[in-house]
Amino acid sequence: MITERDEYLHTPENKPLWRESYYFNVMDPKNNIFSVSTMGYMPNEKESHYFSILYIDDKLYTHINFVKLKTEADFRENPSDGHQSFTVLQEHKEWEIKLLTRKFQLEYKWIGRFPVYEYPGGWQIPGILEQNHYEQSGVVKGFVRFKNGSMREIDGFGHRDHSWGVRDWVKIEEWYWTSVQFENGTHALNCWLNKVGSKQYVHGFISSAEKNTAIKSIEVETQYKADNSQNPRSATFRLIDEEGKQYKLEAETIYLITLPQSSKEGICYIYETISRFQMGGELGYGVAEYLRSERK
Repeated sequence: MITERDEYLHTPENKPLWRESYYFNVMDPKNNIFSVSTMGYMPNEKESHYFSILYIDDKLYTHINFVKLKTEADFRENPSDGHQSFTVLQEHKEWEIKLLTRKFQLEYKWIGRFPVYEYPGGWQIPGILEQNHYEQSGVVKGFVRFKNGSMREIDGFGHRDHSWGVRDWVKIEEWYWTSVQFENGTHALNCWLNKVGSKQYVHGFISSAEKNTAIKSIEVETQYKADNSQNPRSATFRLIDEEGKQYKLEAETIYLITLPQSSKEGICYIYETISRFQMGGELGYGVAEYLRSERK
């Protein structure tokens, strides 16, 4: 069971590709602002990866930075690359995320609105994914300020997750991960389907102020853009929760950015989308993430 201490960096295991990650997203459709920010900390490789995408009025801004860890001062409790920072203000409740680039300043408070959900047993695929993992839905309030002095308010919902352990991206054959914040504000959804060989691994939950209900079955049908690419245009997720209730979640891609991850064993492509969702007549916004690998 996770504790307050688990919000911070963990003592790494001496294993290749051991990684600790923070992930936050922002969904503010009424102000036409969407963002994803993440940090991947790999002490055994002595490096960290920082990545953010920000969409405002259909325009994309990015921050991608690979940092070499050289001194003990680089291994800190609240990681930063000097531009982007992730700071715990109250464990399992409140974070502060900041990003300063040459073009803009992004700053927001991320406040948990539903209980943290810990994936039972974590992600456990021997030699590929051996990680502890938990997720949470939140409220986001902040701003974006541009170099010319103009400012935009952020007032929306968001999602976060935190994981630590071994992650070998290229050995993952297929991966579907979603986080959805529904506009009525009463609930949110996260689901994850991973395919390796003939095996499928499923996690997820539907979250409300009262409780988290685990998802036990996921089927995905993906429709691709008509350009002979693997770029997802839309998808249908059929879900069954632990109480036997069935759901049909439909995702429509609004924005898409492709993120390659390579190693000596091959390359994988992460298709990171900001998507519009429909489920049971309700509208939501969030992230649908698709992954495909090509092994050497």
